Amino acid sequence: MMIPSMWPEYGRFVNLRHIARTTGRLDMGGVNWIYPTTLLPLTGFLVASRGETYTYVPPSDTDVADYIKLMIENPFPDRLNRKSYVPNHFLPRNQSDTDAILDRIMKLQNDGRGIGGETAFAYLIDELTTNIYEHSEFKNAMVMAQRYEKKRFVEVSFYDDGITIPGSLRRAGFMYSTDLDAIKDAVNGKSSKEEYERGYGLGTNVRMCTDIEGLGGKVLVVSGRGAFEYAREKSEQRLYNLGESPYSLNGTLISVRIPYPSKEISVYDFTE
Repeated sequence: MMIPSMWPEYGRFVNLRHIARTTGRLDMGGVNWIYPTTLLPLTGFLVASRGETYTYVPPSDTDVADYIKLMIENPFPDRLNRKSYVPNHFLPRNQSDTDAILDRIMKLQNDGRGIGGETAFAYLIDELTTNIYEHSEFKNAMVMAQRYEKKRFVEVSFYDDGITIPGSLRRAGFMYSTDLDAIKDAVNGKSSKEEYERGYGLGTNVRMCTDIEGLGGKVLVVSGRGAFEYAREKSEQRLYNLGESPYSLNGTLISVRIPYPSKEISVYDFTE
C-alpha cells in the first residue's frame, strides 16, 4: 500500500495562511478534512499572530468543524486513552515534563505494536521530541497525532517556532547557500553539536521510517526556506528550495506517516 504524500497537506496550510494574511479571514469553509500536517503549523501561525484579528469561517461540514475544535481545544482528559488521536498539544518548557504526552502517543497503537514495535516507535517519538529541545530554541512547540483506521496509516507531526534546522547548523559555523542543502546535510548526519553521528536526529528516523527494510512510510521536513519529503522510492521523493516563496516556514515542521499494521523492526539496524 502506497502512503499518500504529505506535501499537499502542507500546501493547504500555506493557502489558508495566505488567505488569512490577505483578507483577514481564516476561511476554512471549503475544508472537507484536515490532517496534522495542516492543522499544526496553522495553529503555530495563529499563535504567532496574537494581536491580529482573523474572522474565522468554520468548515461547512459540521463533523470536520467539530473535529478541528476538538483537536485544538480538548483539555487532554484521561478518557482519550481509548481514542485514536492525540489533540494538538503544546510541549512544556522542560523536556522532563513531556512524559504524559509521549505516553499518549505511544498508546495510539498499543504502545507501538503494529507500528514497527514498541522500541522502534518509542525511539522515533523520543528522538523527534529531543531534537526540538536540544536544537530549536523554541518559544512554542506542538505535537499532534492521529491513527487512520480505514486509510491504514498513522500520522505524527511536530512543529516548533525555533531557529530552524538551517539556522541551528549555521549558528554552529556551517555555511549553506540554501536551506534545502542544510536539511539534506542534517539528514546525512551533520550536527550543530560536536558529535557528527548524532546529527539533528533525522537520519536514523528517516531511514527507519522509509527504508524497504524499515516501515515503508514517508517523512516530510519543512524548515525555513527548504522542504524535503523522503520516501522509500526515489520517484516519490520531493525536494523544494522555497526561497522567498509563500511556502517558507518560520520554524520547523516534521511529519511522519507510518503504515499499519507494520512489521516489527530493530532500531539497531538503522543506527550503525
